[in-house]
Amino acid sequence: MKTITTLVAVIAATCAVSAQALTQQPLTLAPQQVREWREDITFYRSALAEHHIDLYHTASKAHFDEELDRLVARLPELNEFEVVFEMMRITRLVGDGHTQFPVMAGPHQHFPLKFRIVNGDVRVFATSDAYGQYLGAELVSIDGVPIDAVLETLSPAVQPAENEYGLLHSLAFHLTVDNILYGAGITNEYGSARFVFATPDGQIAPEQINSVSMGDFLSQTTNVIERRSPFPEPDLALSDSLWLSTDQASRTAYLYFSSYPDLEDMALFAQSVSRHLETNEIRNLIIDLRDNGGGDFYVGLALSSPILMTDSLDWNQGIYVLTGRATYSAAMTNAVHYRQLLNARLVGEPTGGNPVAYSELGSFHLPNSGRMVTFSERYYRLQTEVTHGVQPDVFIQPSRDDFLAGRDAALDWVLSDIRESQN
Repeated sequence: MKTITTLVAVIAATCAVSAQALTQQPLTLAPQQVREWREDITFYRSALAEHHIDLYHTASKAHFDEELDRLVARLPELNEFEVVFEMMRITRLVGDGHTQFPVMAGPHQHFPLKFRIVNGDVRVFATSDAYGQYLGAELVSIDGVPIDAVLETLSPAVQPAENEYGLLHSLAFHLTVDNILYGAGITNEYGSARFVFATPDGQIAPEQINSVSMGDFLSQTTNVIERRSPFPEPDLALSDSLWLSTDQASRTAYLYFSSYPDLEDMALFAQSVSRHLETNEIRNLIIDLRDNGGGDFYVGLALSSPILMTDSLDWNQGIYVLTGRATYSAAMTNAVHYRQLLNARLVGEPTGGNPVAYSELGSFHLPNSGRMVTFSERYYRLQTEVTHGVQPDVFIQPSRDDFLAGRDAALDWVLSDIRESQN
């Protein structure tokens, strides 16, 4: 089964490529590059039409072709990053999250910051050591462009973005990508940009920041505003992305699930989880999918199967699933499964993926640039009603104060609900 994991694997493979610093300013395409991109766009047009299950479900063929023709005509005046940004924007016109022209599948650099959009503000939630003083700060502008204008410029191109919740997640991530900011005309030079922050104490702070490779970005952004949790130490752990912790006093277990292992590992882990829950007479189970961007939903079903056999759990009202804007693809699908199979209540924000949507990720590569293009191969109806994201049973949107204080509003609600049920 091909899902968003395919894209993740390709992105990981490009880390070594992007680690070679792209220090030179992008130049307008040379005549040979123009010819190659014309060939690539011709190939893109025909291959996407051939492989996508229903390419023109949102944008008409005439409109899609017109946009591609306009880009081809402009190629001599564009640089490589501008072409990539335009290809992202045009691909977004297809209108489904699994059809992408992912910037991450080619060489790219990041500014060593991570952002989250909270109540309309763009806030810093992770930094490298050099910029730790900006944790919690609000981003005001980039190279003199106000943040609202930055978001407006990026919104038509960032991906995936199946609904407004997924768009917020993708926007926050793409604010770190040097290639995109430069290709969109937001930054003045490649490799460096002037970020202006409003700190929590009210100070306005400009900072010239250099971009780094993706590998350095991942290893350096370790100063993080963490969501506080009463479940800090795992009792069982397959990885940092899949672990279980229990609170004996409330007979509650918290299962953090942010990425998918292979099927065999999940099956063994799930059996261990079931035994642990039964042995410790756990009544309440919280499954956290808020950081899970997808994988193979059959692996997620392998988690639920042994749990269903656990008699100690309160099957009437003791199962909860936390969802959010980053819950996408297979994780969104498993959220629906757990609601149906485990009688779980969904708590948090709507998912970034839609439950009635085009899905299943296929891919091809352009012949000259080598750029990967992904497309949808199937159409899923996981519920009868068409909604923007899987709607939670209990909607909890973190506030600005929650974010700055590291409070986990959704988890706090669940724990409060458990306490009330025990009284």
